[in-house]
Amino acid sequence: MNLVRTIQIRITNIYQNASNYIAISGVPLSEKAYNQNGHKKIIYIKSKTDVVPISPEIGQQWLVSGLEDRRTNSHNGFNVDERHYINPISLVCILQEDCDSFIHFINEEEGFVV
Repeated sequence: MNLVRTIQIRITNIYQNASNYIAISGVPLSEKAYNQNGHKKIIYIKSKTDVVPISPEIGQQWLVSGLEDRRTNSHNGFNVDERHYINPISLVCILQEDCDSFIHFINEEEGFVV
């Protein structure tokens, strides 16, 4: 069942980052959402790059909105709840909430000139 949802994630994997398409995955930032009912939750995003504001990097936090396709799979005996966002409505890179993470983000992000 596809539902329109908005979720905040931290990028953990980048599978493809080409000039016209990205494929990434991450985990929800809410602890409750990450491991609910003993299931790990992974968010997969596949999108055209024209809706991506900056190049995704591991560790960045993103707000994703769009149709969510839910799947449950078993990997090595563990149940994994997968959420797939194919061509999401909105992808926004958000700033970290603590000072050290914010400073690291500004320092490492090529979009900011020092």
